[in-house]
Amino acid sequence: MSDLNPIIAFYENKSEKGLPNLNDILNGSFEYLENSHNWCQRAFPNFEESRVVPNAPVLTDVVLEYLKKYQTENTMKLVFRYFIHYTDLQSESYAHNNRRVTRMIKYLKLLELEQPAEAVYIMFSSSYGLAVFDGGASSNGSHNTLKIWEEALKYNKGDTWIVAN
Repeated sequence: MSDLNPIIAFYENKSEKGLPNLNDILNGSFEYLENSHNWCQRAFPNFEESRVVPNAPVLTDVVLEYLKKYQTENTMKLVFRYFIHYTDLQSESYAHNNRRVTRMIKYLKLLELEQPAEAVYIMFSSSYGLAVFDGGASSNGSHNTLKIWEEALKYNKGDTWIVAN
């Protein structure tokens, strides 16, 4: 077991065996992105425990400062890579993809990347005619997803967050 924080290990391609690295996500197939459920918490971490992935790493102040200083470019590569993947899924219906977008927006806010956070919201909500995936849960699922993403744009460290983790 490594002493390296699992989020830093992810970005430095030094994750423990069986856990994803940055290169896995940047170079992996879209099928890998869709079927692997432990990469998003490492790629777009926040200060809250995930309700979706048990034992996922949680962001700390020290790790956040490291990410701000050294990993902004890689973060933007991940955002772009996931955008391409997401738009490829427009004909599918996966609610967890909306959770991933929410996590991405929150993470960009924590990095103080306001414009990229807003751009992600615009890309995912309007560029593709509100092609959001609500899993068929309700007729207004797209509207609910947009409201959640709008709330994510207001996210700050210490906020209590109850949805889309």
